[in-house]
Amino acid sequence: MIVPEVSATELHDLDEKTAQSLWKLARMLGKALKQHCDARKINSAAIGNMVPQLHFHIVARHTDDAAWPNPIWGHGTSEPLSDATKTARISTVQSWLGK
Repeated sequence: MIVPEVSATELHDLDEKTAQSLWKLARMLGKALKQHCDARKINSAAIGNMVPQLHFHIVARHTDDAAWPNPIWGHGTSEPLSDATKTARISTVQSWLGK
């Protein structure tokens, strides 16, 4: 499945076909994260005011994460990943999605 590149700022800006593709991808990724990451809860949302373009968050939550049970946004300091870790994570997620 390919993430479409569209010019949108809100979910309601999407045409029906693109919206259905987004929901399908979000459900697939949420299910994969829940299954493979031993997550207590999957948070899915189209939130954010820092950038204008529409983007969708799918976050695996665990009871021992630093922000639990509160939202993760605005909590803690972001930690950059190494290129090797990014590559490994992308490969893992692609395998979950049958890529």
